[in-house]
Amino acid sequence: MPDHPPFDITCETAAGVTGKVCFSGSTWFHPQYRRLGLSRILPRVSRVFAFSQWQTDWTISMIKRELVELNIASAYGYSDIQFGVHAPGHPLGNLDLALVRMPRRELLADITRFVAERAAAGRQVA
Repeated sequence: MPDHPPFDITCETAAGVTGKVCFSGSTWFHPQYRRLGLSRILPRVSRVFAFSQWQTDWTISMIKRELVELNIASAYGYSDIQFGVHAPGHPLGNLDLALVRMPRRELLADITRFVAERAAAGRQVA
């Protein structure tokens, strides 16, 4: 067991996450592969895969405050972002995190929109 205190969760939206839940996150890209759009693609691939396998009701993740401020949560496709997850004494430091969550209907709308945008962009290039 790790030798640090448990997370302190104070965000109100956490209680609404019930049913089959997928935690999607913790991706790190080598600097050479950053800014290629992978952070927009891979979260969607993992969410759709989880939904196809387990019919998930929610997809959640936790994102550090500084990344939310850089609009990374939006790049991942999340619009429901609420701070209130704290990890004091974590090996990476005292973390201030946002819980991001996406219900099934939003997941399906997001992937439909994302694929349509990519298809339209492909037609414009051709």
